[in-house]
Amino acid sequence: MKRNNIFLLILLAIGVSSCKTPQATQVNSRTRLQLPTQYNGDTLTAKTTPTSWKMFFTDPQLKALIDSALVNNQDLKITLQQIAVAKSGMIAAKGAMLPSLSVGAEVGVSKAGRYTSEGAGNASTEMTPGKLIPDPLMNYHPGFAFDWELDLFGKLKSSKKAAVERYLATLEGQNAVRASLISQVASNYYTLLALDNKLALIRKYIDLQRQAEKIAEIQKEADSDTELAVEKFKAELAKARSQEFALKQEITECENALNLLLGRYPTPIQRDAKQLLNEEVKTIVTGLPSNLLSHRPDIRQAEHELAAAHWDVETARKASCLR
Repeated sequence: MKRNNIFLLILLAIGVSSCKTPQATQVNSRTRLQLPTQYNGDTLTAKTTPTSWKMFFTDPQLKALIDSALVNNQDLKITLQQIAVAKSGMIAAKGAMLPSLSVGAEVGVSKAGRYTSEGAGNASTEMTPGKLIPDPLMNYHPGFAFDWELDLFGKLKSSKKAAVERYLATLEGQNAVRASLISQVASNYYTLLALDNKLALIRKYIDLQRQAEKIAEIQKEADSDTELAVEKFKAELAKARSQEFALKQEITECENALNLLLGRYPTPIQRDAKQLLNEEVKTIVTGLPSNLLSHRPDIRQAEHELAAAHWDVETARKASCLR
C-alpha cells in the first residue's frame, strides 16, 4: 500500500511539471555582450542627425530634377491622397465621441373628393366655430433627434487612437516614398553621367580605329602590310560602332526612366558629363546603427501600423463587451 502511494505521488509530480507554463529565459548579466565604444570610428554616444538631401547633393542640375520629381511624381501624389483619406478617418473617429443632433420635418397634403362621404363631411364640418376644415388639408410634422454614445468601455477612444496611428503611418509612408524617389532620381542621373563619359571614350576609340585603318591601307598600298591587317582594323571599328549604338540605347532608356520619375513625357535631360568627375563626395556620419534605424521612415511606418493594429484589437474587444 505504501509503494502504491509513492507511485501515485511520483505520477502527480510529473503531471504538475508537464502542465507548468514555460517561463521566459532569464538573461544572465555576466554573459551579456558588451557593446564597443566606437563604430566605424564614431563614438556610440553621439546621436546621428539626418542629413538633408540638399546638403548632400551639390550638382544644381540634379537638385532641379529632384525638386521637379517631388512636385510631379505620380506615386507621391497617391500618397498625398492616402494621407487625406487617413486624416478624414481620424476626424470621423474623433467625431464619433461627440453628441449628434439631427433635425427633420415632414409635410403632407391630403385632399378628399368633393362628392365623397369624406369630402361632403369636411365641407360641412367646422374645426373651430366659424372655421371650416381647409381643402386641401396640410399636415406639418417637425422633429429632431439627439444621439450621444457614452464610451463606457473605451471603445471609441481606442478607435480614435487606431485612426491617429494610421494617419501617422501614412505620413511616414510619404516620407519613405520621398526618400526612395530622391534615391532613384540621383541613381539614374549619375548613371546617365557615367554613360555619357563612357560614350565619349567609345567615340575617341572609334576615331583612333579610323586613323589606324587609314594607316593600314596606306601600308598595304606600299606593300609593307597585308589585307589581313586592314580587315582586322575594320572589324574593330565595326565592333566599336555597335558598342556606341548600344550605349545610345542605354542612355535613351535611362532618360525615359528618369522622365517617368519626374512625371513628364520623354524629354532630353540637361546634364554635364564632366560634373561626375568633379563631384565632391561628402562623408556621412554613421553613429550608432540603432539610431540610424530610428530615422528610417519605413520602420517608423511599420511601428505606427503595428500600434494601429493593436488599438483595432482593443476596439474589437471592448465592442464585444457591449453585446
